[in-house]
Amino acid sequence: MSTRKAGVSELPVQDSGALSSTGGPFGSPVGLAVCDLFRGLVPDRLADLESRCRCLANRPGDIIVSPSAAVPHGVYVVLAGWVEVVIVNPNGDDVMLAQLGPGAHFGEFAAIDGRPGSVTVRARTATVLAEIPPEVFRLLLRDEPAVALRLMERLVRLVRSLDVRVALLQDSHDQARMLHRELVLATL
Repeated sequence: MSTRKAGVSELPVQDSGALSSTGGPFGSPVGLAVCDLFRGLVPDRLADLESRCRCLANRPGDIIVSPSAAVPHGVYVVLAGWVEVVIVNPNGDDVMLAQLGPGAHFGEFAAIDGRPGSVTVRARTATVLAEIPPEVFRLLLRDEPAVALRLMERLVRLVRSLDVRVALLQDSHDQARMLHRELVLATL
């Protein structure tokens, strides 16, 4: 799968490039409330958070996050469209890890630990994203325990799913090794 590097263009949303407290870009009804992570935030807190975000538009194929980025990125919320999360395997091929649509978020690892990510995220379709700066996201986690708890629950689910994947890969490796041994014995 080929990757096309392209810049991210900022949408001229409101006057500041921020999300509107009444919804999303261009007066649409979609804002950060579309993301389950922010469920339960009081409207004023959600509006304050939205005022600190940048609203970004991407074309299909645009790279949003890259492991080669020199500066850690913020947390992104998909407001419209779809993105794909890929990692490059040792053979240089893209391995699809996830496809994320409206309401999904990504980038929290880099926002939490201040290091660039290990995956590439690119627009699968035309997308509109809200970017929450890392420092704003860390303060949100400090000040809003319910948001921090939902994020921890998501991270635990991710670790558990990775545990299953590792076990399946190990099982596949063991089966391949047994088949190889049987093939060697059969040729003797």
